[in-house]
Amino acid sequence: MLRNVAPRDRHWLKLALHGKNHRDIVGTTLTLEVNGRKLTRFAKGGGSYLSANDPRIDFGLGTADRIGRLTVAWMSGAVQHFDGLNVDREYAIREGEVLSR
Repeated sequence: MLRNVAPRDRHWLKLALHGKNHRDIVGTTLTLEVNGRKLTRFAKGGGSYLSANDPRIDFGLGTADRIGRLTVAWMSGAVQHFDGLNVDREYAIREGEVLSR
């Protein structure tokens, strides 16, 4: 039996990306500013035969309870900025659209 003994005071942010007109999101770069640091993630694709993976992007925020600016650089060349995101939430981000809460 496994038991999770990780501290519960850690925060996170999860993002589901959707490209314009169902465009592939592979290669999209996300940069999140948290406590004076910049965290970067890349949307990846691929896998192997009979495998599955979660395409959502996770940011582990540690004890940070506030998020700065999120910058999404899409493969099309478009760049979007999002401010005022909340910790411990999942957001769906669509290329070229305003974030709906």
